[in-house]
Formats: sequence, structure tokens, C-alpha cells
Amino acid sequence: MDKKNLTNFLRRQSFAIFSCLIVILLGTILVSSAAYTSIHNSETNQTVQSGTFNIAFSQGNTITNDVFIATDEEGMQTDGYSFTVSNDGSIASSYAILLGRSNNISGTPVANSYFRYSLDGAAPRSLTNADIYSGSSENNYQYNIEIENLEGNKAKSHTLRVWLDEATPDDVLADGQVVNLSIQIVAMPNDPSYNLGQHFAYSGKEETFKAPYTGTYILTAAGAEGSVGNTFGLEQNTLKGGKGAKISAEFNLNAGDVLHIIVGGKGSTTTGSAADGVAGAGGGGSYIFKEISSVTNNKYQFENSANQALEALLVAAGGSGTGDLGNENTLYRVAGLNGNASAYKSPKNYVTFSTSTKNNRYTATDGGDQLLGIGQYITYGFDDKVSYSKNDSTCTGGFGGGNCSDDNISYGGGWIGNGHTAYSWSVGDNTSGENGAQEGNGFVNIKFKS
Repeated sequence: MDKKNLTNFLRRQSFAIFSCLIVILLGTILVSSAAYTSIHNSETNQTVQSGTFNIAFSQGNTITNDVFIATDEEGMQTDGYSFTVSNDGSIASSYAILLGRSNNISGTPVANSYFRYSLDGAAPRSLTNADIYSGSSENNYQYNIEIENLEGNKAKSHTLRVWLDEATPDDVLADGQVVNLSIQIVAMPNDPSYNLGQHFAYSGKEETFKAPYTGTYILTAAGAEGSVGNTFGLEQNTLKGGKGAKISAEFNLNAGDVLHIIVGGKGSTTTGSAADGVAGAGGGGSYIFKEISSVTNNKYQFENSANQALEALLVAAGGSGTGDLGNENTLYRVAGLNGNASAYKSPKNYVTFSTSTKNNRYTATDGGDQLLGIGQYITYGFDDKVSYSKNDSTCTGGFGGGNCSDDNISYGGGWIGNGHTAYSWSVGDNTSGENGAQEGNGFVNIKFKS
């Protein structure tokens, strides 16, 4: 549907609703700024770091366009509202993107549960209680959409799309109800002792973290979602890719310890020109490795392609892709499987990590029936994402070991796989895991406990 036809479709919706989304950063001006300061006390010194974020809003700070009922596909085609965050300081810092009610709009607000949103083209999501920002009030909840890390003297642009779920009941849209939302950008120090911790969003590259303090850290990782396979010839589809697992544990780190962070990306698949196309692609797993001096236990320690010895601390499994949904063989018309973290692997129930490898060009007979994890990372690195095409339909596994296949569902990345389900890993204390907790790309969060 092109932009003109989409606009006409939305304008035909049989309700009137006033929309006012206000984009603010500690204020409501076209270009906003906020200072951030990181302070850490120790017995020997006190370190103070500071800097400034600036935010520029492409369409101004007030959004006056209507927000309509739409399918996710239609909502993803709207123009959205863009803003750019610039870190004018010399140090890296983080900022949280929050979405919630604005205090200065009168009228009966549409319930937050009916909204759908997408940030920067990620898979559409709803506002859920699990995402409520801890700093918001009970009567004016703010929802944490994303936490981004930004290096000094760098800038990043975002586009947010917001619409009402297609299942929104008609009586919700009675006259007088208003869309009462605001976007807030909250600056925070790039310091894991801050209450939200240090967050690593999907970037498509390996990143590192150096522990600033000696003590206990809470590490959390979530794998990415798998994609929907070729849907050529289907009038409608309700099958989805599997969601990524989420796993969290406590680890004792020394100041100066270096962690290698790999955040999984969502798998992708395009619909081709025939019913026989390709399956959905697996979502990448998310991994936290610690640099060590040498390998002393090859069960969960290894050397990467750069001959750096690493220990696998935490691995969150990605979700699998669906089968080739357009294929006439209904055996392949199946949903993806969620990444598993509740039955995570550890030294207590040890299963060796997957040593399967695959380059980024392979034939249909290779299939996606192997989990790509640490073995893939050692041999090829996760930059060499697995891809396969058939009849103009292409699947590409998510960064972090996502696989893809011709017909059958394919693995997400992770520690080990069984029956197309990828499993997670932990060597930490007080480990907890949740299956299928993550839509879209994965994430890693590091928080200093004590």
C-alpha cells in the first residue's frame, strides 16, 4: 500500500480522535539539552565526569497528526516522528527513550494498552507493565521503549511510529477520548551503578565493557526474535517467529575485567515470487564473554578468531523462524519456537556448546537444522550472517548465530539446540530465565549490585 492509499484508508476510519504527542527532554522546546554527571566514590579517589545531550526534533516538538486504528503492517508504513540525539560531551553516556502520558492534555485518555509502536523499524510492540519505568508515578506511567548508549561527540537519529491496535473496540473511540502521550528522553550516566544499569542495544557488532568497580554485577541478556517465512499466496497469516529468551544472573567481577558483548539481531525474510520460497530466519542469540588469561576449562572457555581466551558467562537463546508458509506442503506452515531460558544449561547440567558452522552462502540441502553459536563465532564471527535465496525469497539469519532454511523452521542462535529450540547458558549465581520474553532485537544489560 503506497503512502497516498494508506492515508486515504486511515482517513476512512469511523471515529474522530484528537492526537497530541509531545516530544520532550526535561522540557518542551524544539532543541533540548540535558547535562549528565557520573560520580563514583572510593576510598582513594572521587571521579566526576560530565557532558551534554542535545535533541533536535525534525517535525517540531508537538505532533498534531491523527493516530488511527491500523494493522501492524499499515502502522509500519506511516511516516513516524523523528528526532536526533547528540552527545556533545567527551564521554560515553546512555539515555532512555520513554513513552507515556502528557500532564498538560485534558480529556479522557485512550488506555495505554491499545497503543502499538515501533522504534527505528523494530518489530511492533505494545505498552506492557513489564516496561513501566521505575521513575514514573502510579497515575502517570512512563514506559521504557529503549535504552541507548552513545559515545562522546556522536549522534543518533530515531523514528517512532505509534498507532492503535486493529483490535481496539469501537466504544473505546467515543467522542472526547484523546491520545495523550509524550516521548521523553532521560539522560543517565554510562555507569552500571546507576539504577537502570548500562544497556547495550542491538548494533550489529561486537562491543566491550570494562568493569569500573570490584563487586557483584547483575548481567541480563535477551536473544532476538525469528522472522516469518515466505508468505506468497497466503491471504492472511497469524503465525509468528519465535521470541528470544531472557536470562539473568549475578557475577563477581574485578575492576578492569573486560567483557565482550554480542547482542542478537532479529532474523529477516522477504516474500518471493512463488509459493515455494524460503523459511523464516532465526533470531541471533545474545552473549556475554569475559576475557581470561588462558583456557583452563574447555567446557565453557575457548579462544576466538583473534586468539583471545574467553569464558562464556551468559548466553540468551534466539527464537527460530517459521517454516516456508507459502509452501503447499502444510508440514512447513508452522510457527517459530521460542528461545529457552527456563531449562538453561550450566556446569551442573552440562551439554557441550554447539560447534556447528556455516558460511554465508550455502545450498538448500544444508538446511537450517543446526544451531549456530560459539562454534560459528570462533570460525566465522557473527558478522558473516547466514543467508539463502529461492524464487526471489531471501532469509538472513540474525546477527548472533541465526540460521535460515529452505522449507523447515530454522534455529535461532544460542548455546545448544534440540528440535529447533535454542537453549541458553549461565555460569552465574541466582540465575533466572524466561522463555520467549523478547520481541525484535535482543539486548544486554549490566548493573552493579554491590
